Amino acid sequence: EHIEHQLDHQYLEHIEHQLYLEHIIDFEHQLHKLDVQYYIYVEYLEHIEHQLDHQYLEHIEHQLDHQYLEHIEH
Repeated sequence: EHIEHQLDHQYLEHIEHQLYLEHIIDFEHQLHKLDVQYYIYVEYLEHIEHQLDHQYLEHIEHQLDHQYLEHIEH
């Protein structure tokens, strides 16, 4: 009975350890997925920022051209 008890105990510890490892691996996997999503999000923001800068510059250029032409015409 003593040996049986010990074996049960070892077996439980073994299972706990396995579950613990699986949990950690799963957790790391989830973190990695978040990292990837975050990276994509940052890239996307930079892309939008770039586009907005570009549009804004074109808009200003257009306005300046326009003002310049009006100025010359006068």
